[in-house]
Amino acid sequence: MIQKKHTHHLSSRKIIHLAMRLFIVIALFVVVYFFFASVAAQPTSIRISETVADMGSARVTTTPATEFKEKKIDITRQIAGDVPITLSLSNVSDYTVVAGGVINSGTATLPAVQNALSVSIHFHPATEGVKTATLTITQGASISVKLTGRGVKSGTSPVCPSSYFPSAGQRDMPSSLTVQWSGAYDPDGGSVGYTVYLDDDKNVTTHSDGVGIPNVVKSGTAIGVSSSSYTATVSDLAVNTIYYWIVEVSDDEGSVIQCPRGALLSFMTQSGTTARAGIKYEFPTETIQFDPRIITNPPPGFTDERFRLPQTTEVIAN
Repeated sequence: MIQKKHTHHLSSRKIIHLAMRLFIVIALFVVVYFFFASVAAQPTSIRISETVADMGSARVTTTPATEFKEKKIDITRQIAGDVPITLSLSNVSDYTVVAGGVINSGTATLPAVQNALSVSIHFHPATEGVKTATLTITQGASISVKLTGRGVKSGTSPVCPSSYFPSAGQRDMPSSLTVQWSGAYDPDGGSVGYTVYLDDDKNVTTHSDGVGIPNVVKSGTAIGVSSSSYTATVSDLAVNTIYYWIVEVSDDEGSVIQCPRGALLSFMTQSGTTARAGIKYEFPTETIQFDPRIITNPPPGFTDERFRLPQTTEVIAN
């Protein structure tokens, strides 16, 4: 009886060990399966830099949002040529997605001349609490990017600059100029930074210049300016054209506001008409004789009845 009980005890231990080994094997299989499944789920024509975006905390803002926290992910090509990419965002109350001129949902194009398309994610919670969303990116197969953030009410937003140049509606501005603004500040005592957007389209932060690059500032990218500088130079602007511009102010807590609040600055460039050199007229030196009976008071310095008219040149604009 004792031997049988001992044998039964050893069999139970073996069963436990076998069960543990089987569990480990199954767990490893599941991990490997989901790893390769996630890799296989990505379309072969594009790759996404990340599929989970933690936006952190952002202050509750108004609608439409003028303050937000931003994060960017990249879509890179795996094939040549223009690549159409469809975007779909599930939560447009707390998030905005911009890519290649598309806002939230639509089809953007990764042009053949570009290797990657940048997707800008703006988190602007309408209320306090955890806010989630799913950005679905489709090119053949679909990829889901999970977005998570928390809306809070602590802290205050940066304060916009009080003055700008060119101010709204100024005309006859040169094609190369320096835009200027006064300093903004953070009431919480943090540092601030600036980004200037300028375009001939009113959608200055989302307009595409035709090759899939958003946030056009002539060269196709935004002008990044440090917190100690309040100027940005732009050049090669088209003549007789209305340009719109804003200053985006961010603080070290990640809050971003567009200034001036609820408005666009604008100016118009010169017409491009310039004066041309006209015809040159040359008058040869002549000897002129006057009659003292007619000119009774000759100019000072003339003691003779004869004087010389010097050679003259005149330029007349056409």
